[in-house]
Amino acid sequence: MQLLRHIFYAVLLLNLLTGCRKTDIAFEDENNGSDPSITYYDNYPVSLSTYKIDSFITSGHSAWSIGYHRDSWFGNTEGAGYTELLLPDDTPLKGQSVLYDSLVLVLTPTKGYYGDTALPVHFTVNELTENIRNDDEDSRYYNARKFSYNPIPAGTRTVSVRPGRDTAITIRLNDALGQDLFQKLKNNAPEIQSQSAFISYIKGFRIGVDTSLTNNLYYFSIPSDSMVLRMDYRINGTTYQEKKLKFKINSARQFNYLYTDRQYSPLSVFTAFKKQLKSSDLTAHKAFLHSNLGSMIRISIPDLLSLKELHPYVKVLKALLILRPAPGTYSYPYSLPPALSLYSTDESNALLSQLTDATGQSALTGSLVTDNLYGEQTYYSFDITSFISSIIAEGEFSKTALMLTASAGTTETSLERLVINDQTLSKGIQLKLYILGL
Repeated sequence: MQLLRHIFYAVLLLNLLTGCRKTDIAFEDENNGSDPSITYYDNYPVSLSTYKIDSFITSGHSAWSIGYHRDSWFGNTEGAGYTELLLPDDTPLKGQSVLYDSLVLVLTPTKGYYGDTALPVHFTVNELTENIRNDDEDSRYYNARKFSYNPIPAGTRTVSVRPGRDTAITIRLNDALGQDLFQKLKNNAPEIQSQSAFISYIKGFRIGVDTSLTNNLYYFSIPSDSMVLRMDYRINGTTYQEKKLKFKINSARQFNYLYTDRQYSPLSVFTAFKKQLKSSDLTAHKAFLHSNLGSMIRISIPDLLSLKELHPYVKVLKALLILRPAPGTYSYPYSLPPALSLYSTDESNALLSQLTDATGQSALTGSLVTDNLYGEQTYYSFDITSFISSIIAEGEFSKTALMLTASAGTTETSLERLVINDQTLSKGIQLKLYILGL
């Protein structure tokens, strides 16, 4: 008898599903005709949490984030670049009649910034007093890593940076350092006989800012063949010939120091340098994502399996996840991520696999829709029908949730951020759900 009942329900469900294929369901139609088998949820319960990774690898990246910015939502962030230099392949000063001009550090801005670009940046360049090395010979360097440096800057400059417009920012280093290096190159001194001798002489540089005078961060590109230090000199003859000697970055010995003090922000509940997950209940009923500071948003749907308690057979007809940035969190000078990605995740918060679209062939991406007129309809949306269906199919064994991240490839070159309200507040996260239940 039990078997016959199951067969009956299965046949009935098949007939209904076949009927549904004939006419598309209008998602916004809450009543959906008079079919009592279809239930519409305008805002199905979801839970938000912020997942914070305070220690992450910044060596080998294509850009430095340099500066300091005070953000009332995310905290105060400082960024500095550390690098070792390579000895030039050729030292044309040897035996030449040459005159020293200057030694300058060169930075190449990208379009990425965080803060008010109208404010000047007070750059500081300090010579390292220890070599960039890890005790365990690990070649990877993390964002919280520091190396000691001379507190007296080798060079400073106050300048306004124009992202995407400036081709180079130069900072002149003091002539004492420049002249000394110039003479050693000219005289073929032991300090420039080999790379190991050179980094014993000049161990490297820290490029940062005066945090008391600066309130913005910028991205500066560091391609592997980039020049970062340039010596300008002249050949002394009947006419002066201006020359340049270039020192490149040692790509194996460069990284980005990047640290956020969250003491006076909603994220003060996090402990420094630990991987942690905090419910939106503890973070002002908001969840926080930052493309470059190691924060992502976990989205859980804890009551989803209760649908199976109401209906022996459940079919997800449509599931639409809508994310609206919290009002007051994304006006200038802050930028929203142009696109977001969703990953399945487990209890350990590891990223398992990126969600795909209905075809199963392309990554599911939520592109930013901007309401430039009223600012009321700025949002991201994802069709997560397949994901919701998979959780229901897994049943009580499912431990899967969603992790919201910035789209792949943006974390090294952008500084966008996103704040989302949980469901206790308005204009936040919304899950629209159509269920066929028997």
